[in-house]
Amino acid sequence: HQLGLHRPIAELASVLPVHLTIVDAICGDLTFEEGGNPVPMGRILAGTDPVLLDSYAAALLGLAVAEIPYIELAAALGVGVADLSAAEVVEVN
Repeated sequence: HQLGLHRPIAELASVLPVHLTIVDAICGDLTFEEGGNPVPMGRILAGTDPVLLDSYAAALLGLAVAEIPYIELAAALGVGVADLSAAEVVEVN
């Protein structure tokens, strides 16, 4: 992401239709690709809005959407919604 991948991630998402997104949230990482700050979360996330799902995953890590540029860029491109109030969360154990 630090190599300028935020815009390409958002633009790619805007041209490839997404019907289901699955996020491995078993163990997150606060420093992204560096891998130095693991955060055990013990979850698998799934949703039909990739922007909303990434926004939710960011919130679980304690990050604001504004801290992750590709989320805001993808929302601006119409890929999905970044506002967590639009989320319908269903927990399955």
